[in-house]
Amino acid sequence: MLCSKKLCPHCANMGKVMEKFSAKQPGVALFKVDSEEQPEVMTALGVERVPTLFIIKSGKLVAVKAGLMNPKELSALYDSAK
Repeated sequence: MLCSKKLCPHCANMGKVMEKFSAKQPGVALFKVDSEEQPEVMTALGVERVPTLFIIKSGKLVAVKAGLMNPKELSALYDSAK
């Protein structure tokens, strides 16, 4: 799940990174939450800045990473998250 903002250039780039990642991991569901449209979600998750990525596996939060990543970094984070 990506927490982002519409006018944030880093969020837009992270969205593209997620799309590339998704093409290589077709079984992975991707979700985006807009920080301006759903501020209550951001507060509940403790998100302080965007973009922030949450990796959830088998219904459990296994990793959180704020900031921009490239596709290799995202794949490595996803693979290492347990």
